[in-house]
Amino acid sequence: MKAYIKGILPIILLGGMITSNAQAVGTPYIPMIDIPFSFLYGGNGADSPRTHALSLAADGGYFGVGDSTSSVNGDVTGTNGGNRDNWVTKWDTTGKIVWQRLVGGNGIELGTAITATSDGGCIVVSRSGSNNIPGTTFHGGTDLLAAKLDASGNIQWQRLVGGSGNDEPSKVAIGTDGGYIIAGVSYSVDGDLTGIPKYTGGTFGTDAWLVKLNADGTINWQKRYGGTDEDSFGNVIATNDGGYLLTGTTSSGAVGDFTGLPVFAGPNPFVMKTDALGNRTWIKRFGVSAAANPFTYDVRQITGGGYIFAIRTGDSNTGSLSGIVGFGGNDIWIMKLDAAGNLVTQKLFGGTGSDIPTSINETHDGGYMVSGGSASSNTGTLTGIVSHGGNDSWVFKLDASLNVTQQKLYGGNGNEGSTGAYLLPLTNESSYLLLSDSGSSSNGDVTDVNHAPGTADYWLLKLLPSGEITWVPDVGQR
Repeated sequence: MKAYIKGILPIILLGGMITSNAQAVGTPYIPMIDIPFSFLYGGNGADSPRTHALSLAADGGYFGVGDSTSSVNGDVTGTNGGNRDNWVTKWDTTGKIVWQRLVGGNGIELGTAITATSDGGCIVVSRSGSNNIPGTTFHGGTDLLAAKLDASGNIQWQRLVGGSGNDEPSKVAIGTDGGYIIAGVSYSVDGDLTGIPKYTGGTFGTDAWLVKLNADGTINWQKRYGGTDEDSFGNVIATNDGGYLLTGTTSSGAVGDFTGLPVFAGPNPFVMKTDALGNRTWIKRFGVSAAANPFTYDVRQITGGGYIFAIRTGDSNTGSLSGIVGFGGNDIWIMKLDAAGNLVTQKLFGGTGSDIPTSINETHDGGYMVSGGSASSNTGTLTGIVSHGGNDSWVFKLDASLNVTQQKLYGGNGNEGSTGAYLLPLTNESSYLLLSDSGSSSNGDVTDVNHAPGTADYWLLKLLPSGEITWVPDVGQR
């Protein structure tokens, strides 16, 4: 930066000798300075993006979602309705906020996913404990909250879906026949879920839950899936054949939707394919030991019709991972499946700390870009890669055989990637956008100032395919 400043200093000293067509005659010309595309956003509270937190807007800008305890402070100009609200943000291509809005009520909202819509707006889903959201009926416990925003950030409609138990979403996608498809988990047997069969046969346990909303937010259809124990969905995507692919976690035995499938100790990850109406066409189950605590994060349909998905696992060399040894703590488990859900290849990635995936994307060369959070440093997959301190955001590139070809940790002296680090490929993979949480301030890769030191801000980075942080003109992003 010193060399750059020295380069522009003579121009500034020329004063009125240099003018611009955009300025009055005699006004000193001050050139626009480029700065790293590494920006913090937030207020006087904790502001944290979640797992499916980024989407590309129709105009080329970016939508982000998470949750915020801030209120009328910093970048958060709205009044927080309760303990924690969803914070929806729209950025332009330089990282400058176009608009932002708090969405929620007098309870706690945790925004889990956002998806851009064809009208230039977006749809957001979260869990909600609020009973005062306009135009909605709260059912008790926690409900699924869906909110549709227009291109200017105005709320067009909001809908709470659920019963008296805890009913929560994990992901929203555009439906294959219009409307919106939402995956999650449900405890309820009443309210909006009245008459929807519960596989546990009673009021205990959870089922994986799939809800189809019409474009106006009314319920089109919903289904629940599972066995006699705890079952949930972590993700849903629309597939090329007009159906859906879902990933989730189950603790049920070989009963219900899992009849005839192998049973492993403890929670198991599973993958399920449905048609356009949510009717199951096939289901596959994978597993390790009871201590693994797996959780499915991201999934993509890939060239050839198969699927690639990312899981967190705390175990290795057992069950579906027999012969594959992990690195300690939580590892990132990448599985490649064929179009029928059969395992093609798999690998573990991580170090001696806890490493958790958030997103995975196929690249034009047949490889994959993976992002997540890492508490590891210079161990395992990350040998030679030193942490900035605490938890970092981790981005790594894989070839078609799941070999690491490049990787980088991003962070400062605080914690980054603790609640997620979501990577979004931009046009023709010319660059990537990374949204994570950050507790750092003006340290390491975090070149911006934290709005409330000691708490988290949204942290937005734009990366080149090489992993380097891009530079953009300073147009008031900070």
